[in-house]
Amino acid sequence: MKIITFLICTLLIGCYSKPAPPENKQIFSSSKATFVIDTLAQDLKNPGGIDWLNAETLIFSERGDSITNLNLLNLNTLKVTPLCNLPTVHRAGDGGMLDVLVHPQFAQNSFIYFAYSKLFEDSTSTLVVDRAKVKNNCLQE
Repeated sequence: MKIITFLICTLLIGCYSKPAPPENKQIFSSSKATFVIDTLAQDLKNPGGIDWLNAETLIFSERGDSITNLNLLNLNTLKVTPLCNLPTVHRAGDGGMLDVLVHPQFAQNSFIYFAYSKLFEDSTSTLVVDRAKVKNNCLQE
């Protein structure tokens, strides 16, 4: 699953046509399409879900033993900005911040949906799907 998620993220990010130095580009061609893959962000732990907030900004989840984030990637500046006010996330094993989806009317309502692992006091954990608004690089409501 990690490889499929990485490949999907790579293809989605790679489809963005921002020019990059030739040494960073990878080109893959088939009889139906040509893909140019550029590196837009480096030193990420385990990127997971990815979606578009708008034409200039991606939102993506990132997880690992020491990190759990929802991040924004500005495609004009290539700056990665972690969102603040995240819920407490259980990060062990396959847990963490797993997926993110932007509401179809995000421009009007600012809602995103996200899935993450939550640990209970009795040491059991579960998957939670939640929603929040993205405002000023933070989750609200």
